[in-house]
Amino acid sequence: MNGVVFVLLVIHASIVTSKEAFISDQHYWNISLADFHEVVTSGNALVVDVREPDEVEVVHVDAKSYVNVPLKQLGGALNIGKEEFAEKYNHEKPKEDDSLIFICRSGKRSDTAVRIARENKYLNTRHYNKGHIGWVNNYPDLNIRTKVDETIKQEL
Repeated sequence: MNGVVFVLLVIHASIVTSKEAFISDQHYWNISLADFHEVVTSGNALVVDVREPDEVEVVHVDAKSYVNVPLKQLGGALNIGKEEFAEKYNHEKPKEDDSLIFICRSGKRSDTAVRIARENKYLNTRHYNKGHIGWVNNYPDLNIRTKVDETIKQEL
């Protein structure tokens, strides 16, 4: 009996360790510029912009499948009902197995977003680690600009 308990504990520890390794494997989190371009133009994954609404108002990726969920709200947003999510974010709530690609201004918040999503059982998640700065520099025509912000304009 003690041997069975020991084996079960070892199996449990192995599963937990594997899951934690997957959640924290930052190398896997990054998506290349070419792959992000494919996502943006094809809509084969949901682009989740985790910047604040005032940042998004200036410029955001013109993706076929796009939603803005500020990083501060992400953990809660992933745990609310479908109807509430749709009402608050004007987009269908993603399922846990949907492919989500996070983006922010420079890659730092989107990296954090991947960790938050994975901790909330959204494991098919990655991020474009160059952020909007890298995206706009490479694909200036694949963005929606609604307001000119001189600060961002100077950075780009």
